[in-house]
Amino acid sequence: MLAGATAAWAALLPAHVLLTGRWWPWFAMAALPPITLVAVPLLLLALVPLARPARRWRTAALVAALAAALAAGAVLAGIRPVAWATAAAADGADGADGADGADGAGGLKVFAWNTEYWDMTDDTGRFYAFLRAQHADVYLLQEYIYWTDRPIDSGQTAAGRAGNAGIGGEPIRIDALPLIRAAFPGYHIAVDGELISISRLPIVATSAPPAGKTPGTDAFDDWDKVQRVDVRVGPRVLSLYNVHLPSPVDWSRHPWSSAFYRIAHHQFDQWRAALSRLRADVARNPNPMVVAGDFNSPWVGGLEGLGHGLRPRSPGGALYSASWPTREFAAPRLWRLDWALTSAGVKVTGYRFGANHGLSDHLAQEMHISLG
Repeated sequence: MLAGATAAWAALLPAHVLLTGRWWPWFAMAALPPITLVAVPLLLLALVPLARPARRWRTAALVAALAAALAAGAVLAGIRPVAWATAAAADGADGADGADGADGAGGLKVFAWNTEYWDMTDDTGRFYAFLRAQHADVYLLQEYIYWTDRPIDSGQTAAGRAGNAGIGGEPIRIDALPLIRAAFPGYHIAVDGELISISRLPIVATSAPPAGKTPGTDAFDDWDKVQRVDVRVGPRVLSLYNVHLPSPVDWSRHPWSSAFYRIAHHQFDQWRAALSRLRADVARNPNPMVVAGDFNSPWVGGLEGLGHGLRPRSPGGALYSASWPTREFAAPRLWRLDWALTSAGVKVTGYRFGANHGLSDHLAQEMHISLG
């Protein structure tokens, strides 16, 4: 039984690498926390002493195979043999990016955060006070919307109805610009559907809506999932991409229902389409770039290959980084759904997950950068 389980697990690992982000039925598998790739071989290793005695070479081969699976799983899960930083353990964050230094100093601070339906369930004053307290140069914020439990609007597009069918409500646009301008006087603001960027630096350009999208609709799936803002940093221009990709599956549906798979297929198509638009825009962008937001995927492998030298950043000092969920869900915080990538020409001098003071189900990303 152990040999069979090990063989099955060894076959699953390459399948996971090859199929994640490419085949929609694997989207549910990709929704598992990455720590699973370490927990399973550890469990099998723990059972080896309890197995029926076999020839010594077979036991040695089994242990070697499980050790290899454990090492591969640790790499895929993003686990690094780095001790927890004392400062990170003290403030409950995940530290700074160790690749470029951990002093947190830098020319610009970028703050990326999924707000969980803006201030809908929070104290408004406390929500804006939290944002102001970050003292960021650029805020990349997602879910600048509210959610209603009313029946889905019959005027929605078919895509919008399919995407929202399992959730029992629909997103509605909000206009909090007067409050935002009062909280951030002198800042520049760009809104694209449920994505909002707030910049102390001048915004010199913003992304155009994707082809075929109809502005002014409340259908969540009609909104773009990637917003680009170009800001002027001295004589140079920095491009920042604010990202919120669709959630892979609707776990409120039973996996044996047809709606579960219909919605998963639809969400996968939306996820890939948004990622393709991001990849195409990055390919023709000559500026240094920061890409950050909620990718709704714990697997960084699907985010690599965006081109232009973009690479994911890792919070320094953390053995295993996770950003979701921090409230409302019974599950422990085991998933990293929030990512930040930088291109050549952008030096990261500090990167961590910061506390959200209970205002969202996502931790916030805090990044200090300078242009090289």
